[in-house]
Amino acid sequence: MVLDQNLKIVREFKPMTEEERGSVEAKTHTLAGDGRFELFKSSKAFDSPVHRKQHGFDTQSAS
Repeated sequence: MVLDQNLKIVREFKPMTEEERGSVEAKTHTLAGDGRFELFKSSKAFDSPVHRKQHGFDTQSAS
């Protein structure tokens, strides 16, 4: 049953047009654009000193 539903979705999939994609991006840019919900990507609080050192960043931990 679930497989049939998934196959139907895949078979009928149509990518967004550039216009549709631009509209979605414009609506979400303010919240998604500054990294506030993905601190593991936008702060050093989740980086280990080993990885920071590999990339030439300071190794002091964030508090």
